[in-house]
Amino acid sequence: KPSTDAPSKPSVPFVTIGGELTMQVGSGTQQFAALLMTGKDDKGGRVINLAGSTKDPKDLFTFKGLSVKTLELSSVYETGSKSWDFRFGGDAALNGAELTFDAEVQKEDGKSSYVATLKGGPSGISAQDVIGRPVPGFDKVELTEVKVSNDTLVADMEFGEQKVAGEIAVFHPSGVEKAVMAVTVDKLGFGELVPGSVGTALDGVSIDDLTLVVVPSEVSGLKPDDPSIPKKIASNMKKVLAEVAKQDATKSSYTLKEGFNLLADLNIEGSQGMGDLMKAGGLEEKKVIPIVGTVSRSVFNKSASKSDKLKDLSLEAVLPDLKVPGLPSTVSMSKPVFAVTELAPKALKELKRLKPSKPSTDAPSKPSVPFVTIG
Repeated sequence: KPSTDAPSKPSVPFVTIGGELTMQVGSGTQQFAALLMTGKDDKGGRVINLAGSTKDPKDLFTFKGLSVKTLELSSVYETGSKSWDFRFGGDAALNGAELTFDAEVQKEDGKSSYVATLKGGPSGISAQDVIGRPVPGFDKVELTEVKVSNDTLVADMEFGEQKVAGEIAVFHPSGVEKAVMAVTVDKLGFGELVPGSVGTALDGVSIDDLTLVVVPSEVSGLKPDDPSIPKKIASNMKKVLAEVAKQDATKSSYTLKEGFNLLADLNIEGSQGMGDLMKAGGLEEKKVIPIVGTVSRSVFNKSASKSDKLKDLSLEAVLPDLKVPGLPSTVSMSKPVFAVTELAPKALKELKRLKPSKPSTDAPSKPSVPFVTIG
């Protein structure tokens, strides 16, 4: 019943109407041995219970890797409101992991659909269970509030050593077997994402409205507006790309690469090093930088080395034209690109010898990895 967790119990003697019930739900048609029974809710109101089970459930879920094993129907008709509350549940397997589920039928825009809440065993449901393959750093992340609707799974999770609250979504683009995983986090310290950034210009930088999309090789080139992408994920990416495209029109046709794609706002307000770098470029008023690119596949793998965690790191954003204080009026710098990278920028590689950072020393100053530059 909607008003209580306790099921209404038909009274003795049992007065029932039994029969075969056919119900179109999910991607198939389910045949139930069903009963209609009358009872009362906890407030004494008259209700009609519709209960049933099927011996051969199949084609219930469209989410790849999720299969139904047992299926029971438990619905209630409230005579006062003259409305049905359709629910069903049972046992299922998710990429081999045993679990139970409870689902309710919902109507939106005249169409019926279901939302199923999944519950795992003693060890819960992990990110690896839902994506169906190992993802370094996510294999033992436990998920809560795991919900499936059509071919999309969404769950809550805790991210990083600081246990920052986040959300994970798993979905399958049309015609693709391997799943795409997307993670959203409202705020994350840059040091939790990129090792070696503590003590550098990135110290104190936070990543706001982070969207991380893990793309398998067969989906490389996925467009951010692909219809399979959940609305929240698509909206977050659209927001960042729209900001980036104001300075770089090519980003309006940006596609997601194989690997770990990151789109976020870099908040530099709490970083003295980044503040100094922006000030040197005449952009001291710039406090938030929308940034896109890739991070290492091992960035969240605790056992990975620092070099592995920095592999493939390439984040960038095009900035407004620089007005470097103190430079002669004959010198200008256009189309500047802010970048955080694993590899040294080309301009840096071509230098024979870096100038010392202090006049009092002959030793050349060496930028540390990751490289943080405006070029």
